[in-house]
Amino acid sequence: MQAHRRTNRSNQRGQALVEAALTITAFFAIFLGIIEIGQILFVHQTLVERAREAVRWAAVNTWDDTNSPPLVQNMVLYGTTTPDQSAQPIFGLSTSNVSAPRPEPDYSAGDRIVVTVSGYALTFMTNAIVQGMNGNHSPSNTITGLTIQETLPYEVSNGSSH
Repeated sequence: MQAHRRTNRSNQRGQALVEAALTITAFFAIFLGIIEIGQILFVHQTLVERAREAVRWAAVNTWDDTNSPPLVQNMVLYGTTTPDQSAQPIFGLSTSNVSAPRPEPDYSAGDRIVVTVSGYALTFMTNAIVQGMNGNHSPSNTITGLTIQETLPYEVSNGSSH
């Protein structure tokens, strides 16, 4: 009788260990999924806000796109038109990811500033963790080709009333 109780108790301890392992696995999977979604939302919203700031700046300031890189691209990449020499572009973007052609204004309602951020990539953190554990450091699980486009009317006038 006593041997039967010991076997029953040790089976319950083993069952509790298995349940805990399954629960912890599910918890961490959900937790990492929440972190991934948060990262995607953070990167996307940060780029949207940078594009909005750039289009607002371009709509109210006189500028041209003969600078290298153009001032509006600097607004998206660095958050300012004149970045420091040591400044790094946000999220590894380059000037090829940002287009902001200057319109030739005839000061009509159709003149618009359009800032496009395209081709940026998001790499999933969980994929990087798994690849790091396997010794593979090349990001293969990325979302690429994403595009953000912001537009506003061109507000700089030529001094005449319109």
